[in-house]
Amino acid sequence: MSNLNRNKKPPMSMESKGDKKPGSKPKNTKETIKRLVEYICIDKLKVILILLFVIINTMCTLLGAYMIRPIINNYILPIDGSNPSLTGLVGALLLMGGILLMGVIAAYFQNRIMMGVSQKAVKEIRRDLFNKVQKLPVRFFDTNNHGDIMSRFTNDVDSIGEMLNNIVI
Repeated sequence: MSNLNRNKKPPMSMESKGDKKPGSKPKNTKETIKRLVEYICIDKLKVILILLFVIINTMCTLLGAYMIRPIINNYILPIDGSNPSLTGLVGALLLMGGILLMGVIAAYFQNRIMMGVSQKAVKEIRRDLFNKVQKLPVRFFDTNNHGDIMSRFTNDVDSIGEMLNNIVI
């Protein structure tokens, strides 16, 4: 073989001492969840509003599904054998559509507000992470590959942001 292959250094491992494997669980799951909840609860009023919209959405979805049986029994195929009432059917369908629309609107605002809360939480996590990195000794940066450190910070914080954006309270 040529000298080119002999002079090449073996590829560096993505893991350094003490690093976790990708996709591994945190050491203390309860503590990790508690810290994430603390970041989310910075906006307590918005979190309460999100919970209210979740309740409204759930109630509207359940009520809309519940209304199907009475609509069929009273307006489409009346139990008492009378003729179906088209005006009653239209009114009941409009009422059901209004209730389901209210649920959709509640879900929209829930998602919209949750995105803002999660983005603010990610911003705080990044700020805290930056402050932590500023306090680390130079020895830490000498013993770890800089690209690995930045990649790890970026990917982990992005994963947390995605999780928080998609979370359903």
